[in-house]
Amino acid sequence: GHAGLGRHQLALRCFEAAQAAGFLTPFVLFNGGNACRALGNITDGLRLYREALEVHPSFSECRHNLALALLEAGQPQEAERELRLLLRDQPGYAQAAFCLANLLRDQKRNPEAIEAFRLCLEHAPSYPDAWNNLGLVQASSGDLDAAMAMANAAAQALSNTNEEIELLGPAPCPMARIDDRHRIGLEVLGETPGTLGRALAKARVAGGLKPGEKVVIDVDPTTLL
Repeated sequence: GHAGLGRHQLALRCFEAAQAAGFLTPFVLFNGGNACRALGNITDGLRLYREALEVHPSFSECRHNLALALLEAGQPQEAERELRLLLRDQPGYAQAAFCLANLLRDQKRNPEAIEAFRLCLEHAPSYPDAWNNLGLVQASSGDLDAAMAMANAAAQALSNTNEEIELLGPAPCPMARIDDRHRIGLEVLGETPGTLGRALAKARVAGGLKPGEKVVIDVDPTTLL
């Protein structure tokens, strides 16, 4: 909370000092843009990213963060354009493909989202969030076999963490569909919450949770609806 806010404010002061000294490299501008976004100033964040890209047009991380800022500013069409241009130039940028896929998924453009998730996984095959979200898109498209395949891939990613866990499933939940989506259960069992936490952290190291989704660790569940 406060510590994170303080770091962002310090980063912004460092940017302002560099600006006053006339020392503005693309990386200084990029860090200034990140600090502005973190403090809720999307407008200045967008401006600084664009200034950085004027000097260094192939700065891929800046291009990606520009797209994220456009999403935060409520400009999904512009964000999609930036992501597609970035992937045209760097098709192996898995995080950009993941971001584009989630944008398309949110717009119910499932075939395009599936294509983008597959591009992400082509270059980052151990990306659990991409496997998970691809499974959700497949499920919402009514393809249970494909959704199960994605759940199996997510289970494989968990099993590769070398933690002492036991996996039960995946399998369709007793309440198999809600809102025309298949539901697939995967129980992850461990001796302690710490074991489970480490396994989840390792399995998801390639990316964070998508806003609106969450992981719930239940102790000795008696039923999985």
